[in-house]
Amino acid sequence: MGIPPGSLLYRLRASLIAGLSPLDPVTTFPDAGGTYDATGAGSTRPVYLATTTGQNLVRFDGADDRMLLPSNPALDYSDAAGWTVFGFCRPLATGWRWILSRPSGSWVGVNGGGFLTWTRFAGADLISTGLMTGGAFRSFVVTGGAGNLKMHVGGVKVFDAAYTLTHTSGQQTIGANPTPGEFFQGDMVELGQYARKLSDAEALEIHDEFATLYPDMGLIDLGARARSAGLAQRANLAGQYIPQFCRWKIGVAGGA
Repeated sequence: MGIPPGSLLYRLRASLIAGLSPLDPVTTFPDAGGTYDATGAGSTRPVYLATTTGQNLVRFDGADDRMLLPSNPALDYSDAAGWTVFGFCRPLATGWRWILSRPSGSWVGVNGGGFLTWTRFAGADLISTGLMTGGAFRSFVVTGGAGNLKMHVGGVKVFDAAYTLTHTSGQQTIGANPTPGEFFQGDMVELGQYARKLSDAEALEIHDEFATLYPDMGLIDLGARARSAGLAQRANLAGQYIPQFCRWKIGVAGGA
């Protein structure tokens, strides 16, 4: 078990965050490979949370929180070579909120209906049938190259169409568009990128890896400091249970 090998550029993992208490600002979202840590500064940093089962989360407030990946041409997308972005997160709000973006480039996030969406700057919105909202953590994989783009949510392919990437470069922002604006609201556990287009089978491997690592995210534990400040109620997290993983049956009312 594990994510596919070969051409992995970075894999940001909340599980690697250490030494923080609940609601402490997250200065670094660590890359498992140690090369492309994402960083935040000032009041725009997301905060650290943990579940009662001991899983770390990076919480974005949807107002101004964001982080930056290093500015490096190695992270550019190439339609010729192919590319893949993937993650494991829980959006808590809809309304065009971006997980990952680059200036005058391509963005991945959640649209007004809560569906995984790929958008090209000043171009068309490619909206999948993969619902990202609803209270559960979701795995997502977006693959592109050779004039095609696919999206997977929860281990199911939810978009497959012709698409030619035209904007590929620029420093990437996590949790907002580059302006910034349209801020992501919710929790991130993992975020990564490949310098190649993964196959459908490999996209499923990523989902299965997350299903193994995070079978039940449990209840959010805000910690004593947060509870004493009354932030548990303000964050509307009391009693919020995270459903276990399942592969969706697309087209069946209510899913499965």
